[in-house]
Order: sequence, then C-alpha cells, then structure tokens
Amino acid sequence: MAWRIMSDNWYSVIVNGSRHGFFHSTRGLKQGDPFSPALFIFGAEGLYRLMNKLHQKQTLQLNMETLGAYDKVSGQLINKHKSHFMVPSNAFHYIVKRIKSITGFNQKNSPITYLGCPIYIGRQRVIYYSELIAKVVNKITAWHAKILSYGGRAILVKHVLQAMSIHLLSASTPPSTTIKQI
Repeated sequence: MAWRIMSDNWYSVIVNGSRHGFFHSTRGLKQGDPFSPALFIFGAEGLYRLMNKLHQKQTLQLNMETLGAYDKVSGQLINKHKSHFMVPSNAFHYIVKRIKSITGFNQKNSPITYLGCPIYIGRQRVIYYSELIAKVVNKITAWHAKILSYGGRAILVKHVLQAMSIHLLSASTPPSTTIKQI
C-alpha cells in the first residue's frame, strides 16, 4: 500500500504560467510530504528490530552485514566519515584496529556530544554536562543586558531555558548536581 502511494506520482513543470509536459516520479517522496515521517519511522523500526536480534550474538561482522542490508532496502546509506565508535581507554590496540577495519569508522574518545546529549563510556561526570550549563548561563547573562520586567524574565526562563534542558533530560539522566545548577 505504501509503495502504491509513493510510486504513482506524476509531475508537471509550470513555465511562464503554462504547464509543460508530465513526468513520472522515479523515487522517493515530495519534500514536505506528510507521509515521509511515517515511512522513516517504519524503516527505523525495522532497523531497530534487526539490531535487537543481533544483540545476543555480539559479532561486529553481522552488525555491518545487517546495516548493509538495511542500506540496500531503505536507500539510507551510512556516512562512514560521520560515523564513529568509542571503546574504553584500556581496550587493546588490536581490538581497535579490528573494529576500524570491519566498520570503516574512525575512533573517537569519550565523551562526545550527539544532538546536544553527552555520550560517554564509564560513569557520569558533571563536566560532561558543562556545555548545557554554559548555554544556560550565556542566555541569562544576555538577558541581564536587556531591560525586561520580572514577568518578561519569568516567561523567558519558562519557555527558553526549559526547552533547552527538556531535550537533554528526555534523552539522558544528568547527575543531580548538574540539575541543581540548571
């Protein structure tokens, strides 16, 4: 059903107010199509289920084969220049080389920030969340320079600062000292 909806699209180009020919869509959806998020979720759910099946086997080669199969089916290719892996600092050098050779990814040291959330190996540290604290402090400092009423500042805090921290809090659990600082 989804394929029928996507594959039966015809387009025309309007030049100087008049239509010129029709052509058939060969792949994908139109930009802004409301069906697009649903298709993405279907694909992501399929990948999630495939990766969950592999969780028990813990073989990197199978993971890469599964990702390759997902690439072919979905058309969503892995950008190996943007993909990285992390290992504990005490990992053997030959393991790191093997992961690099199988995946083609580069190694990054912990912690890294992904979509504003720190990703790390080991236990949490307050320093991992210092970027969020710095953003909040910078916002508050900028607001001090503006002439705002108490109510205006309250609205800014409610809408801007809470929105900044809600994303992080929905994806991770920062230490209690970080939450107190925010």
